Amino acid sequence: MNPGYFTYLCIFILYILLWMNWLTPFLQQMQISEKTFALLLTMYLVFSFVVLPYQGSVQINVGIFVFPALLLYWAWGKEGKDSRIMIVSSFLLVGVNLFLLRYIIRIDPVLLVIKESYLCAFIAIILGLILAKSQKDVFLILGSGLYLMELLFQWWSYTRGGEVYFGDGMFSDIFLLSLLGGLLLRRAFEWVMSCLSIRFHL
Repeated sequence: MNPGYFTYLCIFILYILLWMNWLTPFLQQMQISEKTFALLLTMYLVFSFVVLPYQGSVQINVGIFVFPALLLYWAWGKEGKDSRIMIVSSFLLVGVNLFLLRYIIRIDPVLLVIKESYLCAFIAIILGLILAKSQKDVFLILGSGLYLMELLFQWWSYTRGGEVYFGDGMFSDIFLLSLLGGLLLRRAFEWVMSCLSIRFHL
């Protein structure tokens, strides 16, 4: 599957989950309505075709790279001081580790046992589930960590004389697949713990 096509599948699944009210706890934590979230998904798609050039060799995708960054910053700013510090330290860990993973793959491609976007998403989901305490934390830690990974990786590419594109199809695939997987698994974990607490009166 070419980079970018998985993005459409993830957004389609997110629309279905939104319609089934599976995202309600997450949206309540984010303090945004279902209509607003649906609008954000639509803007992500529509503005993914808008690219801003910068100094010739640098391009920035508005829908994929700019809008989610603004949402992440807005959500992070609504957290308390201690929570913000925890989120920053966590996404630094996620971002640096994912960048090192992609860097090592470039050095020794034999380590790439599955497609790079799937491998990065899988590692990101595992790290997010370990570090996050809620679905909102999953979004903030994974989202910010993936942005840090992309910034470091594109900077490394730029130092090697290549063109830089912030928000390409591969990044979009990794970003949405990681968030979708992280949110669903975190929701499933919370549901299991709730059932256990009821069953054993914890």
